[in-house]
Parts: sequence; C-alpha cells; structure tokens
Amino acid sequence: MIRIFPLLMALAVCACSSPETVKRTSTKTGEKSNKVADRPLGVSASPYRPLTHNVSSYKVGDPYKIAERWYHPKEYETFSEAGIASWYGHKFHSRQTANGEVFNMYAMTAAHRVLPLPSVVRVTNLSNGRSVIVRINDRGPYAHERIIDLSLAAAEKIGFRRKGVTRVRVELLPELSQRVARIARNGGGARKQDRLVTEFARGGSPPPRAGIYYVQAGTFRDRKNAEIMANTLKEHFDSVKIHTGKTNSGKVLYRVRVGPESTRQSAAALQARVQARGPRDAFIVRSAG
Repeated sequence: MIRIFPLLMALAVCACSSPETVKRTSTKTGEKSNKVADRPLGVSASPYRPLTHNVSSYKVGDPYKIAERWYHPKEYETFSEAGIASWYGHKFHSRQTANGEVFNMYAMTAAHRVLPLPSVVRVTNLSNGRSVIVRINDRGPYAHERIIDLSLAAAEKIGFRRKGVTRVRVELLPELSQRVARIARNGGGARKQDRLVTEFARGGSPPPRAGIYYVQAGTFRDRKNAEIMANTLKEHFDSVKIHTGKTNSGKVLYRVRVGPESTRQSAAALQARVQARGPRDAFIVRSAG
C-alpha cells in the first residue's frame, strides 16, 4: 500500500480508509470499490511492482508524521487494541509496500501504523466473532481513526468486505512475528513468510523428525516477564523452563518452553494444551538435546 520516503510517505488508503471516499460499483464484478477523493495528506502513492517480486525486509522505522499526527513504530512484546478496521484492494494491488514487498489483495496481509514489518496478528471481527491471521507488511491507515487495513481477501474471510468497515480486535502473535522477522532479516522472501503463517493458521506441522521437542510459549527481553509466564504455566504443566538465548545483535532473550517431548506428534498435543491456557501462538521447537 505505501512506502516511507525521506520527505513523503506513500498513502495508506484503502476501501473506506481514505479521508474521503466515493463508493462506486464495478461493472466488471458488481462489487463495491472505492475511488479516492483528491484530498492530500502530504503523501504520495508507491510504485507498481510485479507480483513475482519476492523480496522482503525487516523494518521498524523512525517516528513519522501524517496529517499533523505523529506515529511511533516500535517492537512490542505484547500488543492488543480494538477499533475500526477497513480494507484495501484493486487500487493498490501490485503496489510496493512499506518494507519493499508487493501488495497482493488476495494474500492474507494487512497494514498497521506502528507494528514492525513484518509482524503477525490475529484480527477478530467483533460483530460476528470470525477471525483471521494476517501478516503486517505495510503502513497505514491514517483516516477516521482506523487501526488496521486488511487485504480484500482477509476482509472477505471475516465477513466485512461489502460493509467496508467493522469493529475489530487486533492481537499481536509475538512468537510467530519473531519467526517471520527472522526470515526477513536473513533475506527470505515474502512467500516463505506467508507459507509459515498459512501453516500456523491451518494448524499444520512439518513432517516428523527425530529429536527433542519443546513448546515455546513466549519470548521476552525482561526475565521478570518470562518468570511471570513460566509461573502461570507451572500451575498446569509439570515441566516449564526458561531458556536463555541471544539475538543476532547480541541482545539476551528469555524463552519460556514447556516439555520436552520425544515426538512431534506428542509435542503437537502439548502445543494444543498450552494454547488453550493462553499463549495462542505457542509453537513447537526442536532441540538437539
């Protein structure tokens, strides 16, 4: 949808996310779409790229200002907010996103104003209870106090494409977000990230491999927060450990893990029980010992 430039930020406008939108009906599909009215926000549209352009990058970004309002992107350990969601589609299809990817209106992606790119969130439509897991790869929206712009496909999945807007809850999935961020940092493209998110959303898992498996429930920079989660899980599970690791930049991380299990099948069963206790994005990790 957009890309941040030195002096300009590309417009994070979608169906129902622009300052002014004019409803029109497509003669080709019969679906409602939006024509953005000519009211500047001090931003410009991003360039088109082919959908085969399989690149990505990890980006948090500096504070930026749109229409007299400041936004402060940063990394979050937890994040949850409720508000109005909108969607964007044909007008931005195949345009470059804020982290260098290409917007595909049929992919499960979204735009957010401050979460790192990429991140993964669960979006729940509060009017019908339907939810979707999407990968954040763009910036926006900036109009009418809306908190997230979903792709056309994601809006369709939770049932508000025709309505245009709906009230939602957005919840960060920190473990999954860290995994897609790691792919982006290591030069992996958008498609590899999307496969990981799709596998998680479908509840699938890779083929079984021999080894020792844990269920990773949370990762924290502050050990106290890790201990809080570990103590909570110990009320329900016998073996909960805090494993210490480091990021590529040398920062210490504290990973809360439950297990071990000797097979992926038993680890998957444990994963389901852990997720039922709160950490909805808990995932399986394999250890050499």
